[in-house]
Amino acid sequence: MTGELKEQNSDTIFQDAIDALRRGDKPRAKELLTLLLKSDQNNPIYWI
Repeated sequence: MTGELKEQNSDTIFQDAIDALRRGDKPRAKELLTLLLKSDQNNPIYWI
């Protein structure tokens, strides 16, 4: 997987997490954000 593809996938996952939060689906948002944090703990955007 190229870096660009991985970044695009992470962006999609992050957007899905935000959408889940807006819908009030906190368990799904937590699941997605945890996945992102496991892949990149140094990204401050994921620590919402």
